[in-house]
Amino acid sequence: MNLPAGYRRVSPLLVWLVALLAILPGAVFLPGGPEGIEGTAGSRGAGLVAAQELLPGLSGFQDEGLLVVSGPRRYEVVSGERFSAQVFLDQAHPEEVSLILPELPPGIEVGETPVLISRADGVMEVRLEMVARQAGRFVVDSIMIVTDQGPWFVPPLLVEVAPSRGAPVPFGARWRLLQDRVFQGQSLPLVLEMTGIDSFTYPEAIGVRPPQTGLFEEISGVGSVVTRTVAGVELFTIPVAVFLFTPTSSGQILLPSASVEALGTTAHTAALEISVEPLPPAVDLTGAVGRFDFSIDLDRDTLGEGETGELVMTIEGEGNLLVLDFPEVSFSGLSEVDEHDASEVVPDTESLLGYRGSRTRTLRFQPREEEGRGSITVGAFSYLHPETAQVRTVAARTFFLDLLSGTDARDGDREPPALELLALAELQSPSWYRLGDLGWPVLFLLVGPLIFALSILLSVRSGARKGPVLSRTGVISLLAGGALFLSAGAILPLLNQPRLIRAGELLAEGRPDVAGVLYDLELQDHPNHGGLHFNRGVLALRADNALATVYHLRRAARLAPGKRSFRTALYEASDYFDIPDQLELPGAVRSDLFLLLFFGLWTIFWVLLLKRSSLGRSIGLVSLVMAGVLVLAGLFWSLRMEQTPEGVATTTAAVRRIPDESADPWVEIQPAQPVRIELSYDRFYLIRTGSGISGWVPKLEIWRLGADDES
Repeated sequence: MNLPAGYRRVSPLLVWLVALLAILPGAVFLPGGPEGIEGTAGSRGAGLVAAQELLPGLSGFQDEGLLVVSGPRRYEVVSGERFSAQVFLDQAHPEEVSLILPELPPGIEVGETPVLISRADGVMEVRLEMVARQAGRFVVDSIMIVTDQGPWFVPPLLVEVAPSRGAPVPFGARWRLLQDRVFQGQSLPLVLEMTGIDSFTYPEAIGVRPPQTGLFEEISGVGSVVTRTVAGVELFTIPVAVFLFTPTSSGQILLPSASVEALGTTAHTAALEISVEPLPPAVDLTGAVGRFDFSIDLDRDTLGEGETGELVMTIEGEGNLLVLDFPEVSFSGLSEVDEHDASEVVPDTESLLGYRGSRTRTLRFQPREEEGRGSITVGAFSYLHPETAQVRTVAARTFFLDLLSGTDARDGDREPPALELLALAELQSPSWYRLGDLGWPVLFLLVGPLIFALSILLSVRSGARKGPVLSRTGVISLLAGGALFLSAGAILPLLNQPRLIRAGELLAEGRPDVAGVLYDLELQDHPNHGGLHFNRGVLALRADNALATVYHLRRAARLAPGKRSFRTALYEASDYFDIPDQLELPGAVRSDLFLLLFFGLWTIFWVLLLKRSSLGRSIGLVSLVMAGVLVLAGLFWSLRMEQTPEGVATTTAAVRRIPDESADPWVEIQPAQPVRIELSYDRFYLIRTGSGISGWVPKLEIWRLGADDES
């Protein structure tokens, strides 16, 4: 067969591959999409129809060569201009020629019926008259031609439409939906793209109006630049913005037109109409669309009077995590105290199902009945899988709890912690006393500079200008000052030894409650003695007094933060009395350590002042000032930690949301429950427990401890 110039014969296998490649852009959804195909169901359907009509006829032509021919592939026109796309066929008759046109881009229309012209040399000319309706770059996908000699195809055509002669060809813009099927409440990504641009560039500005129905949030990390070469021209599809859209109603939702400004040109997208399907009735309660795992965790199976339990529901996965609802929870024999939601959610840039992460809901509850059996029922969690459109359900669950009375809440066979009293010799150690409670050391901290000044005066008046810096009298003054300081530090309030010895005897007689009264008298004279508070807590534990035990052991642990045994004793006693909602002890260092460091730096500072002026002296003074600032910062921090106000509930305390006795309580805290005092107002404290329960409690129901101890 004689072919016109520029035509060539190819093998049947190659034509099969080329034909499939020509069909695939219309039949398969590609990220970014080929230029001119908007990714609608209509365009993909047209490609599939073309494939169904063409492929069955290929088998009869595999024994002969198949021809692939085309004319010009690039057309440069202006808006409104007509142009002709020409194809030449060899040895074909008009009656035996059929054309299968692809879905045309929105800016190109077929002006007339295709014209078939038979030439004298036996070549058939196929002429397609087209009209450019709008400016931009458009790609006309492969045109299929079937003759008695086999299938032919025209490679994609590039049509560059300028608004006027000599004007640059503008780029286009479009909305692209990354999901084929959309359900109510589903979070789906929408991409705003620049299309038909022959160079990579960033937009200067965009204008987007959110739809009236649904949630609309801009995200990042979705979409990529796609390039395609047509007729020797590289075309870019550039995502400029990505949004997550969650429709809150079903039906037709219109996404308004958006604008993209770049290279001095503003392109406008067409409004996108989204068809939103309603959710199946089984998913109405949760509204969940995605892939999820649902779990439930209950922290206990028994609950004592005044105790608080926790139920935690967790939803993990990908989907509309921000808008779905948790299943309903019902209580029997229990009352809900508090509800708290938390989430760790980020946009889903992998499966494109909306959001990825987890949400948790924590429910706190207390017994409503004194004893018996309570139950918690968590409803079924149903969600719609968007890829299969199937509803999946996690069945409902019921949990049962044994409710214990106050006497049964603690196991009667449980042994109390084996805590021993501190010995009298250990209680008399000076380390229990705080320097802030002793006047003499602080006084000599201030008198020190005067002693050094007196030393200088004595050395000058004795005529020792050229001799040593300090005279003999000055040295004597320094030694006397140090001796006074040390002697002042040794002047400590004495403990009443006979009283403490008698308390030990009463304990040996099995009367810890009476021994505790003697320690209360001693604590009136020494309210900040950590050792006395510890022994008083041990006596209260022996007397089975939960309130006094928690109060004094907590007071001891705060007064002596370096004593780990005090903290351990507090935790063991709290477990013994079933007080699980423990308030974490604030981390602290005794302020005395910073005070001693500051006294040392203060003394060295004045010693350096007595030296003659030199570079070393200047460096030393600056270093001491910097170190002193750090020590003072540590001192203020430790004092602040020591003064953090806390307290212990003296009885079953009703917590109110406002400081008013007429307000209804919303929760109760059990006796011996430690709390942090955040605010004092009138006759109320604003308190917070270790589990986060917060509210107003009458001051008379809180035994306060801290720097301003009111015990």
